[in-house]
Amino acid sequence: MRPRLALVGIGSWGRQYLRIATRLGASVAVCHSRHHGDDARWLAAHYPAVRHTTSLTEALDRPLDAVAVVTSRHAHADITLECLRRGLHVLVEKPAVTNRADLERTRAEAHSRGLVLRTGYTHCFDESLRRLATTARRLTAPDWRFTWTRPAPGTGVTDLVWEYFPHVFSIAGLLGDVAAEHLATSSVRVGRGPSGTATVEVDLPMRDGRGHVSVSSDAGVRHKGIRLYDGTELVAVWRDRRLLDVRRNRVFEAAEEPLLCQIRDFLEAVASRGDDTRRYDPRDPQNPYDPHDCVSRDRVVTDLLVRLDSAARHNDHRTLTR
Repeated sequence: MRPRLALVGIGSWGRQYLRIATRLGASVAVCHSRHHGDDARWLAAHYPAVRHTTSLTEALDRPLDAVAVVTSRHAHADITLECLRRGLHVLVEKPAVTNRADLERTRAEAHSRGLVLRTGYTHCFDESLRRLATTARRLTAPDWRFTWTRPAPGTGVTDLVWEYFPHVFSIAGLLGDVAAEHLATSSVRVGRGPSGTATVEVDLPMRDGRGHVSVSSDAGVRHKGIRLYDGTELVAVWRDRRLLDVRRNRVFEAAEEPLLCQIRDFLEAVASRGDDTRRYDPRDPQNPYDPHDCVSRDRVVTDLLVRLDSAARHNDHRTLTR
């Protein structure tokens, strides 16, 4: 039977969800916010057979198996809880929540009902990043530098933190273990540019090695990449599903879109009646982490986001804790 999915949110990223979910054969119903606006016109032009509504209640009052929540971050927790209480599996975009209390509430609800609750850490399904992670964890002195320029021109400090650092922190978790106890000595540098643009730089403490992150909407060519060093030696360069092994002069490119892998994996978990551990093998050298373990990852990411947001709001030069 075709999986029955409700998609809540049809912005630019939600439209990618719709494209892939329909490609995977799911029956999709859409809930969006502008019935007579751009959303409705876009759906009519590209997916005329897809049912859509501006009422969340109406969207959920139909036979469904699961829901994908791709709305603004402030709505994630409430929508997730409503869906779980209806007995529906949920895939929620990152950040799953904006505070630890909501995280524990949603996780407890999913656990008590035996439901799949995943956060959309899409990069965890990028085979090129997983290979980079394997390399990083084998190095003697890993030192990685993540640069992301112009993720969304005009984006200010708060949105850089909450919309883009969930990506950063989930990738950091692949490359090594974040040393949360050393956050007090980690610096955050915030630069505010014209027209509400900004740059946020963080020296992220790692248990082994070092990590440096710079995310900027201020200027420069659109770019997202990682340079991995072993001490001072450049070992690998990653950029958007493409990995260059500098030592061996070899290039690896992920064959499938990470979002496609993520949605397919979620739908397979739903079809397996919530068996969310069926495919993970910790002995697999290409899987140095459990891609389904959103619980511990959410806790780390949520705490880091709250601390980073506090630091970024108050001063241009702050540590992650007062």
